[in-house]
Amino acid sequence: MRNITTVTIPTERHQQLVAIGETLKLSMAETIARFVRREIESGTIPADLPGIKVERLADGVRITLGQNTPTTFTKASAADLAAAIERAATGQPINLMDLDSNFVVERRGNGVKVSVPFEGEARAFSRDVAEDFAKLVRQAS
Repeated sequence: MRNITTVTIPTERHQQLVAIGETLKLSMAETIARFVRREIESGTIPADLPGIKVERLADGVRITLGQNTPTTFTKASAADLAAAIERAATGQPINLMDLDSNFVVERRGNGVKVSVPFEGEARAFSRDVAEDFAKLVRQAS
């Protein structure tokens, strides 16, 4: 299940966001993601994603999704996870359960479903958040 929050904004701002999205051929979520990413790039907020912890270790990468058990990956396995998430986020068909690396990545509708560890509770992401998650994993690997 995806976590979704409704935001109340003035109608004029909503119309402006719709116009931006239509001009750039982006969904509302992608339009807002564009603004968030701009603020990350400028240093206003960190690139961290709430509820997700990605830690670089000397010998690998530790990832914790929500309340799931922290899972440590080799750098190569973390890079494989990032690549799988990127493929799913860009719309490529994928349904990958990597038992050796201890993760599952699935394309679900317009989103991406990830389980880390593979037997842990799955976390659903919109494509833009999945891309940001993959970027954090890739940077740590």
